[in-house]
Amino acid sequence: MNEACIIQNNGRIVFNGKTSCGGTRVSCNHGGVITFGKDVVITGRCLIVSSKRIAFGDDCLISWNTQFMDTDLHGLTIDDGTNLCKEICVGKHVWVCSNVTVKKGAFIPSGCVLGSDTLVSKEFSEEKCLIVGSPAYVKKEMFSGRNDRRHY
Repeated sequence: MNEACIIQNNGRIVFNGKTSCGGTRVSCNHGGVITFGKDVVITGRCLIVSSKRIAFGDDCLISWNTQFMDTDLHGLTIDDGTNLCKEICVGKHVWVCSNVTVKKGAFIPSGCVLGSDTLVSKEFSEEKCLIVGSPAYVKKEMFSGRNDRRHY
C-alpha cells in the first residue's frame, strides 16, 4: 500500500522516534496532543483524531482500517459530562489488528493485542492480554505469544 499520509495539525503532534504511517489521516484539533513513541508502524487507512490527548507507546503495530478518536467532534454535552473529550492511551508493544475502533477514555496496557473488529471504549488494566469483541473484553490473560512484530 502506497497511500499518502494526511496531517492536519492545529494542536501538537510529537514523534519520539521513527514512525511509519502510510495511508493515515491524523487530525489534531485545538488543544489536542498526539504522541507517538519509538518504532510505531501504522500500515494504512488509519484515522487518528484528537481534541484532548492520544498517546501511542514504543513499538506499536497498528493494522489497516483502524480508528482512534478521543472526541465525538461535536459540542453537545449532557449535564453529567457524557460527551466530553477523554484521553486515549496505548501502551508499549501493542498490536492493533484490522478494523479496530478505539474511542475516548480507552486505556490499552503494554503487551496487549486487540483482535480484528474490536471496539474499545473503556480502560483495561492487565498487561499482555488478548482483547476482543464489541464491546471489548479480555479473552485471554497473560497472553504468552511473543509480542514482537518480527513474529506476526
